[in-house]
Amino acid sequence: MQRFLVRQLSFTRRCVALAAAIWLSGCALADQFGTRAVTYNIESETARDQNIILNVIRAAYRKPMQFTDVGTASGTATATGTVGSSLLIGPHQSASASSLSPGFTFAGGPTFTMSTLDTKEFYAGILSPIDKSLINYYASIRIPGQVLYTMLVSEIDVDGPAGNVLNHATTQDEWNSFQQVLNALLDAGLTTELRDPEYYGPELSARSLSDPAKLAALAKEKIDLVPDKSAKSVWHAVKDDPKPSFCFDPKTAPKTVDLGKQIIRIPDSALCGQHESTKKSGVRPETLTSKTLLPGVTVKIRSIEGVIYFLGEIVRSELGLDRKHPVAINPWLRFRTPEGGRWQTDTDILFSLHPGRDAESITTSYDSQTYSMPVDPSNTDHSAQVLEFVAQLLALSSSSKDLPAPGVITLIGH
Repeated sequence: MQRFLVRQLSFTRRCVALAAAIWLSGCALADQFGTRAVTYNIESETARDQNIILNVIRAAYRKPMQFTDVGTASGTATATGTVGSSLLIGPHQSASASSLSPGFTFAGGPTFTMSTLDTKEFYAGILSPIDKSLINYYASIRIPGQVLYTMLVSEIDVDGPAGNVLNHATTQDEWNSFQQVLNALLDAGLTTELRDPEYYGPELSARSLSDPAKLAALAKEKIDLVPDKSAKSVWHAVKDDPKPSFCFDPKTAPKTVDLGKQIIRIPDSALCGQHESTKKSGVRPETLTSKTLLPGVTVKIRSIEGVIYFLGEIVRSELGLDRKHPVAINPWLRFRTPEGGRWQTDTDILFSLHPGRDAESITTSYDSQTYSMPVDPSNTDHSAQVLEFVAQLLALSSSSKDLPAPGVITLIGH
C-alpha cells in the first residue's frame, strides 16, 4: 500500500508540472502579438495600395470608381490547455495502470471593418480642387516640380498665341506640349510661397483711426494697419493671414520665359518675397502689377478624382484601349543634370501599370486579369511616389466638408 501511495504522489506531481508547462507556453504564445501587429500593418498597406490601383484601372476602362477604407483592425489570440489522467487502484496493477493525456489549443485571427466611402462629404472632398497649401507643402519639402505639377495641374492658360496648354494623356503631342511649357516655367524658377495678403478695404485717414473702440475691434480681428509712405496720413488694413501662391525664385528667374509659341516677361511682382517687401515699404501692390503690360497666365488645379482619372488615361493609353489614339504615349519627365546643365537624355516615367505579375511591383487583380505597378527604388519610375501622393490626398479629403469650387489660380497677372 505504501508503494502505491508513493507512485500516486509521483504521478500527481508529473501531472501538475505538465499542466503548468502547458499553461505557461500558452500564455507566451497568446501574448506574442508583435508579429501579428506587423502583419496587419502590411496587410493594411496592401489594401490601401490595391484600392487606389483598382480605381486607376476602372478609370482606364471608363468604369465608375468605388472607394473603400479599412476602418479598424483588431486581433485576438487565445490559448487553452488540458491535462487528463487515470490511475487504477487495486492489488493487481499492470505497468500501464496510470495514463496521462495532455491537450493544447491555440487560436487567433483578425477582425476588421470595411467602410464604403460614398458620403456627400467624401465626394465633396475628392471633387474639389486640391488645396494650394498642400502644393506649397510638397514644394517646400523638395518634391520635384516635374512630378508635382504634372500630377496636379490640369491646364495652363495663357492670354496670347500660346493659348490653353492642356495636360492630358491622350496623345504624345499633348503630353510633349505641356512638358515643354512646364519645364520652361521650372527653369525660370517656378515654386510656391506663403504670401502676405494684399491691402483690402478703403484707405483710412488718421482721423478715422482716432477712435480707440475701432482700433480695439481691428486688433480683435487680427487686422494690422500699415502706413502708406507714398501718401501722408493714409493707412491700409492688412489681415495677417498668409496664403500659398505661385512665384518665381528671384535668384534664378530670368527677365523673360519662352513658352514655345510666346515669350513672356516675368514682372517683379511675380518674384518670391515681393509681397513682403511691398508690405514693409507701404507701397500698394496694385501699383507694381499695373505697370506690367503682359498677358495673364493661370493654372487650373485638378481634384483628387481628376488625378486618378489622369493616371487612368495614362494606363488606358498603355493598354491600348483608346481606338481613336491607338499609339501608346510615353509619360516622360525630364530633369536637369545634377550640375544644373543640360537636360538629361534619359527620361523618367511618371506612372506605369501593365498586365502581368512582376517581382518588384505592387500587383492587384481586376476582372480576372492581374496588373502590376513597378516599384523603382532608384526613383526613375515615379509610380510608387505618385501612389503615395494619392493615398495622402485621399486621407486628407475623407473628412472634407467643402463644396466643389473652380480651381483657377493666377500665376502671372496683368
